[in-house]
Amino acid sequence: MGLSCNQIITLMLLEGFGSKTVLKIGNYAEKNGIAIENLNDFLDLVKFVSPGKRSKALQISDLKAAQEKTNRILSINERLGIGTLSYFDSNFPALLKNTVNDAGRLDPPAIVFFKGNIDALCKDSIAIIGTRNASENALNAATFFAAEFVKKEFNIISGLAVGCDTSAHKGALLAGGITTAVLAHGLDTVFPPENARLANEIIENNGILISEYPVGTDVTPYTLVARDRLQASLSMGLIVIQTGINGGSMHAANAAFLSHKPVFAVYYHDVCTSNNENTIGNSLLVKEKKASYISVGDDLTQLFKQISNNKNMSEMAEIENSIIKFEL
Repeated sequence: MGLSCNQIITLMLLEGFGSKTVLKIGNYAEKNGIAIENLNDFLDLVKFVSPGKRSKALQISDLKAAQEKTNRILSINERLGIGTLSYFDSNFPALLKNTVNDAGRLDPPAIVFFKGNIDALCKDSIAIIGTRNASENALNAATFFAAEFVKKEFNIISGLAVGCDTSAHKGALLAGGITTAVLAHGLDTVFPPENARLANEIIENNGILISEYPVGTDVTPYTLVARDRLQASLSMGLIVIQTGINGGSMHAANAAFLSHKPVFAVYYHDVCTSNNENTIGNSLLVKEKKASYISVGDDLTQLFKQISNNKNMSEMAEIENSIIKFEL
């Protein structure tokens, strides 16, 4: 039961209603078997479960306006071939329900939008990410590791950014594999625009584009950071190809560490690359966060074994966490 996609979008269009509040309301409805028949029922539920200042000021007219906008969004979704999944749907990915942000707090999306093959998210997955200002060695490394994991039938997860992300997606496609792009904006656009063709190729090759943001949402520094946690949550492990100390990849790496997933950082034997300011984050992850170094050409047998062992531990954790609900 819980909340439907329509109801979740409607709430999230209201000022001050984020995923945590929406999930709190949905969990209460699900736990108590509450069926929402009309907007009056909806308003009563919201005011009872979340009795804050914004809820107290909420009127039926506010819900009506938000619902009308929701209907327009869903109409655009249908026209563009965008699917939706609610946290309360039976086929919502279990890994996403256990999403942790880089502050270590449980922070799953209440809803996700997608274009492409939703079954791609059921495959074993590895996140391969890195800086936009990548060196040639880094681009080659992203391509190499994507291809190696495709050989093991992994889904390659990245963020469609220029640089390392682009090479990871392309490396997966060139190897005949499946890849997932986690985006920080609505799926009516592609950012950066120069990767629009790559986005289409991902879909055409049984991959998927996924976002927690409805159509019409532009990319912002906030949404870029927020999407990093989803890259970590959807994967069994994470490979940082190249990053500076303040690079966006550090957010995803922190989320992976806090989710108890293995993190690997690429080591470059080339001095120019290893001393590059866009690479020093790699060594920081190893020295301070206990990431493991890997290099192009390494025997990856132990790496695959480590990720496989972590998968078994994660599946046990998912069973334990399946009863976790947000505090009311």
